[in-house]
Amino acid sequence: MNYEPMNLSQLLEQVGLLSQVALMLLMVETLLAVALEPIMGGLSDRAPHWMGTRFPFISSALSSCRLC
Repeated sequence: MNYEPMNLSQLLEQVGLLSQVALMLLMVETLLAVALEPIMGGLSDRAPHWMGTRFPFISSALSSCRLC
């Protein structure tokens, strides 16, 4: 089998998204990551919890994603 490397925008185009929509989706995802990762990291570093500092945030995020 011959596999070619594929970036995410090509993968999104392959499943039927227009190239402009795929690039816009990637830009929004990157901007959200730039904004939210430092905020959530700061919150989790200050949150004392018996399961650790990050587990409650990760588990609540996964639970909310499951609802979507």
